[in-house]
Amino acid sequence: MVQIRYGDLAKTLLLTNTTSTAKSAITRLQQEVATGLSSDTVRHLSGNLGQINAVDSSLARLSAFKTATNELGSLARATQSALGTITQLGEGAQSALQISAGTASVAQVNSGALAARTALEGVISTLNSGFGERSLFSGTHLSGPAVADFATMMSALEAAVAPATSATDAAALVADWFDDPVGYASTGYLGGAAVDAVPIAEGETATVAVTANDAAIRDYLKGLAMGALLDRGLFAGQADTRRSLAGLAGNAMLSAQSGMIYLAADLGMTEARIADSATRNSAESSALGIARVDLVGVDSYEASSQLTAAEEKLQLLYALTARLSKLSLVEYLR
Repeated sequence: MVQIRYGDLAKTLLLTNTTSTAKSAITRLQQEVATGLSSDTVRHLSGNLGQINAVDSSLARLSAFKTATNELGSLARATQSALGTITQLGEGAQSALQISAGTASVAQVNSGALAARTALEGVISTLNSGFGERSLFSGTHLSGPAVADFATMMSALEAAVAPATSATDAAALVADWFDDPVGYASTGYLGGAAVDAVPIAEGETATVAVTANDAAIRDYLKGLAMGALLDRGLFAGQADTRRSLAGLAGNAMLSAQSGMIYLAADLGMTEARIADSATRNSAESSALGIARVDLVGVDSYEASSQLTAAEEKLQLLYALTARLSKLSLVEYLR
């Protein structure tokens, strides 16, 4: 019988290849033991990838929905908080203006006018606030201020009310400027149109579409602007006219409160829809995650047993390699 013997080089190559294979098996099995998932999806599923591809596609879509609901939810909360700040800033000015309208005190009218000016400055600052690098109230103009600064806006208003000879004239001209497309919309509001809705769940979209050009906000600004004009000296020396305009300003703000309440309520409903979608998406994602594990999961006990066997095999190969490396002619002839 012919015996085939391996030379030293062949033995070395054989041991090297066998050791490399054992190391690869150990690396694969360590990963499977740690993750509980097969490291070779194609082999594990015998090449039938239809189900796993469908699950992965759904998980990717849900991940995109999660990003959208997280961003929109945070934006909605920040906008809601800003609306609350705007309302709070105006409450004190409204009360001061209405009180001053019912008294003959010039000082009281001046105090109400100062309160309106201070509140308007605060409201403008709030309207120009942002969430991260995104402006809250500027619509599609995602960065930059939503409205002109206080000085610019008041200069435009002073020019608009210059023809007024009575408190009612001034109030009407202020209202016209805020409602005129070539007034506030072009000079005061610096933002763009409301942003479009984005998908937040399968077949469902949402958007935070509040801008500083919304009618409710413009109506609220009208009363504050009337009071601020008084603080800048409108109808100076005409106590009765100033008192009348203070009353009109306070009444305008009172009337505008309902619009602000509705605006906040609509935003609250959007917040609830976003939160509800996020909850449903999370539940679906969890279910799909379980389904994916069922498809590509491995038996942890079996994987551990295979890992132990592979490690023992590698130790044996190391021992054999060490033994062969010590062989020499002297040792052989003994």
